[in-house]
Amino acid sequence: MADYWAKKGHQVTILTINASTNNPYKLDRRVTVHQLGLQSSTNGKLSGLTENFRRIRILRNRIKDMGPDVVMSMMTPVNVLVGMACISLPVCCIGSERIYPGFIHYGRVWEVLRKYTYQNLDAIVAQTSTSATWLSKNTSAKNIHSIPNPITYPLPTFEPGVPFSKFEDRKVILAVGRLVRLKQFDHLIKAFAKLVMKYPDWLLVIAGEGEEKTTLLELSEQFGLADRILLPGRIGNMADWYNRAEIFAMSSETGGFPNALIEAMSHGLAVVSYNGPAGPEDIIEHGVNGLLVEANNVSRLEESIDQLMSSESTRQSLSKEAIKIRDTLDEELVMSSWENLIMEFDKG
Repeated sequence: MADYWAKKGHQVTILTINASTNNPYKLDRRVTVHQLGLQSSTNGKLSGLTENFRRIRILRNRIKDMGPDVVMSMMTPVNVLVGMACISLPVCCIGSERIYPGFIHYGRVWEVLRKYTYQNLDAIVAQTSTSATWLSKNTSAKNIHSIPNPITYPLPTFEPGVPFSKFEDRKVILAVGRLVRLKQFDHLIKAFAKLVMKYPDWLLVIAGEGEEKTTLLELSEQFGLADRILLPGRIGNMADWYNRAEIFAMSSETGGFPNALIEAMSHGLAVVSYNGPAGPEDIIEHGVNGLLVEANNVSRLEESIDQLMSSESTRQSLSKEAIKIRDTLDEELVMSSWENLIMEFDKG
């Protein structure tokens, strides 16, 4: 989004709450980034309250100094902070939820703050109609919109580039995401373990980094599949891997609008996904452009992967429909929705 608006000639500044030094994403040189370094641990409710007032004060002062026309925030805690920081300022404030808001629990205090401070935002954007409905029922937000993520195609590349020349003769099931418990890659490993004897020429590749990597490696070894399940870490040349794979599998229990899923579909992969509380069902039409599986049902996941592994014609049929997502989530089309939303306030 930042790159898009910078290329349109707008002045774009990104403020990050933390002081990240490990950002793999390349930004347009015209985008300015300021790291506020406001991410800190607190002990107890009083210190947490004091720290958040400090964050609000620093955010408010920075926004006042910059004098932007629009402030956009991402994720619940930042939406709350920005909504409070921008009170009475002559600026349009648009918050955005990047996951199904009913799934992640930030704790009683943050959820109460979300309920009552979202009325301070001029608008709040959800990724799906399901998420928008939740926000309407559970917060004071007065102007709720549903705008999906756009497709970035072709995908940009960055370091590290990971080759796959070692197994050119193997077929690949690909999964992508942070290696954390919510992604449930252990479900995918368990499902694949039931199929390896039937399909000796297939590999499972799980791309990403995270705290669960050691656990997932140990699970692969327990099944005797260290040579059939690969965890190559972060991959900068994801487009090459999407083009290399035959199947994309998603076993996450979280909702939202998974970028990896739409990226895989835009590259023509046959996809299978758990049907979370929101997200996959807004993207996949079961049996047409992919397969949806009852959430957290490993047996059903195994059956659906088996269905795709066993039939090249089924994979090709789903692939042909999946690739149409490039048109429905075209960047220009999605970003025009954002621009129309902003213009509502410009005209006012």
